[in-house]
Amino acid sequence: MEYSRIHEPVFQEAQTSPCTASMGPQLVECVKGLVERHGFAVLSVELLDINTQPTDDLAAARFVRVEARMGTGDERHVFTFAVVRMGEEYKAMWLQSAVIVP
Repeated sequence: MEYSRIHEPVFQEAQTSPCTASMGPQLVECVKGLVERHGFAVLSVELLDINTQPTDDLAAARFVRVEARMGTGDERHVFTFAVVRMGEEYKAMWLQSAVIVP
């Protein structure tokens, strides 16, 4: 399967309409919606700090990690976004995507 084609629509939307928010739950919901709009069933969304440890504090967050599935496949699709502070708001910017095949 050509995973880059499956992930491309998420990448394109993230580039043209990035998620911005002033609070962690808003940013998480925006990124979750972005992935879901392209046919993925989101399994988890986490804010991660600089050491990739889970955090609830948006000010400490450096990444948003989304784990999802598409259809009935066993593969887990992982999308990672960088969290960038811009004044009083935070923006989730596309960083990378990967696939975990069992």
